[in-house]
Amino acid sequence: MQPRAIKQASERFASASAALAEIERAESLPAMEASWHDLLAAAGTIYSKLEQGAKRSGPSEAWFARRKAERKQDPLLQYAHQARNSAEHSIEDVAHGAEIMVSIRAGDLEPGQAFGFQQMPDGRLVPATTGDPGKLQMRGRHIKLVAIRNRGVTYEPPETHLGAAVVPEADEVGRHLLRYLEGMIEDAETLPVSANP
Repeated sequence: MQPRAIKQASERFASASAALAEIERAESLPAMEASWHDLLAAAGTIYSKLEQGAKRSGPSEAWFARRKAERKQDPLLQYAHQARNSAEHSIEDVAHGAEIMVSIRAGDLEPGQAFGFQQMPDGRLVPATTGDPGKLQMRGRHIKLVAIRNRGVTYEPPETHLGAAVVPEADEVGRHLLRYLEGMIEDAETLPVSANP
């Protein structure tokens, strides 16, 4: 692996991390959506940089081929790749913002139990229920992922990553994606150093 590729992939990882931080703290839906696009673009570039850095080195090429195959098999990695392609090469939406989401699992409230919200001094709304508050879910602004259509194939928002369940929203998918990419870069650093082409 060429050290220059690892350096450039690490720089793109910093950009992806900054985009995720912006998704988590942005106060407007357009800013969150723009940051999601930035995260996808940076993630795609990490793969491109490492692919270029692996060329002309047997162990590195074999390593990258395994990572690329994993991207095709894992729902979250494949979705992020296809969403990036769609964002870059089409005019289809890859996400849409939502102001608030509230859900209660059916049957969780017993007769006589109350459900509602309480506004905190900082303006946040928190669940206020006499039932089990763990069965109430509420989110403020968030980016909901949408199905991606690319070359006649539809890719649904991921519900799993490496066998574990995930919530198909940009912040959670972004956190899983960044953990994976960080591990990928760390793994690339262990490969034999190859000469520049």
